[in-house]
Amino acid sequence: MNSFKNIVSQILKEVSEKLSKRKDIVSLIIFIGIALVFLISYYFWGNHVVEAMGITAGIVWVVLILLIMLIAGFTVLKSLFLFAGELSLTIFLGQSYCSAQWRSSVSDEALRDLLVVAFLYIIVSFGRSLWGALKEYYKRVKKERWSIAKIFAILLFLIFIVWFLREIYLVVSPIILNLCVYN
Repeated sequence: MNSFKNIVSQILKEVSEKLSKRKDIVSLIIFIGIALVFLISYYFWGNHVVEAMGITAGIVWVVLILLIMLIAGFTVLKSLFLFAGELSLTIFLGQSYCSAQWRSSVSDEALRDLLVVAFLYIIVSFGRSLWGALKEYYKRVKKERWSIAKIFAILLFLIFIVWFLREIYLVVSPIILNLCVYN
C-alpha cells in the first residue's frame, strides 16, 4: 500500500510540475471539458451522439462561412462608401442632363465622354480602396503558416468579394445604361 501512495504522489508531483505553465492548464481544462461533453452526451443520447456531432459540425460550418461572407461584404461596402459620392454625383449629372429640354447631339457625345472618364476614375479609385482593404485583412492571416484551411478561407473570402462586386454592378448598371445618351 505504501508503494501505491508513493506512485500516486510521484504522478501528482509530475503532473503539477508540468501544469505549472498557464498554457498547459488551459489546454487541460479544454480537453477535460470536451471529454465531459462527449461522456454526458453519450449517457443521455446514446448512439445519437454521432448525429448530434454531424449537426453541430454543420452549424459551425455555416457560421464560419457566414462570418467570412460578412467580412467580405463589409470590406466591399467600406470601399464603396469611399467613392459613393463620386458615383452618385456622376449619375445625378447624367439624369439631370437627360431631363433638360434642350439637348444636342454634340452635348450628348460630350456627356458620354464625361461619363466614361468619370466611371474610369471611379473604378480606379474603388479598386485602390478595395486593394488597400484587402491588404489590411491579409496582414492578419499572413503570419499563419500555409494550410488547406488558410487557402480555403482566403479563396472563399475572394469569392464573396467578387460576388458582392457583381451585386453592386447589377444594381448600378441599369441606372447608368438607362441614361438618355445610351438609348
